[in-house]
Amino acid sequence: MYKVFIAAIAATASISANAQVSDQSPGFLDKTYLRSSIGVASLELDEKAEDFTKDRSFGFSVVGGYQYNRYIAFELGLYDIGESDSRVDYEYGDLELIGQEGRVQGTMSFAGRALGASVRVHTDMQQPFYVGFSAGYQYWRIATYSNLIQEYTYDPGFFYEEDSEEPPVSGIYRYEGTRSENGQDPFYGVFAVWNAPIGELGLEYTQFAVDGDRPALLTGSYTFRF
Repeated sequence: MYKVFIAAIAATASISANAQVSDQSPGFLDKTYLRSSIGVASLELDEKAEDFTKDRSFGFSVVGGYQYNRYIAFELGLYDIGESDSRVDYEYGDLELIGQEGRVQGTMSFAGRALGASVRVHTDMQQPFYVGFSAGYQYWRIATYSNLIQEYTYDPGFFYEEDSEEPPVSGIYRYEGTRSENGQDPFYGVFAVWNAPIGELGLEYTQFAVDGDRPALLTGSYTFRF
C-alpha cells in the first residue's frame, strides 16, 4: 500500500516537471489535473453491530480530473480505504422468546480499495480559497479476516417438541478465515482548498458505502494542474 502511494507521488512530480518545460499549445490537457492525498482511514460497521468499535489507519487516494468550468469537475480515482482492526463483542437472541441466545467475541480486520467516478461542485476555483462537495459511484473490493468465538445456547424443545423436557444445549464455536467481496455503491465527500503559491492544498473528507459498512477518508491533498 505504501509503495503504491509513493509511486503515485513520484509520478505526480515527474509529470509536473515535464509539464513545466513543455511548450504545447492549450488543449484538452489544459483542463486536466492530478491530485494525490494521504491521511486517516476510518471504519464504522453497519447498524446491526452497535457494539463494534471504530478503528483508524493509513489511507490515500490518487485521482485524475477534468475541469469542466470554474465550478464543476469530473474525476476518476483510486481510493485506498485502509486496513482496520475492529473489536467484536455483542449478544444476540433470547432463549425464552426465540429459543436461542449467545454472544460473539473476537476481532475482524478489513482492508479495501475502491475505483470511483464522481462529479465535484464547488465555489469559484480561481479565488484564493474554494469549498465544495463531491458525489459519485464506486467499484469496491474488500478483504475481511475474522477471528471470532461464538458462545451459544439453544432449547431443542422450542424447535422440535413443545412438551420436551430436554435441557438447553450450550456450546462454543470458533471461526477463523478470510473472505473477499466486491460490489458497487455510491460515495460522497466535502472539501476545502487553498490556492497556495506551490499549488492547490486541500483538506477532504470522503464517505463510502460498502455493503452496509461505512469506511471513510480524512486526507490532506495536493493538486497539480497541467
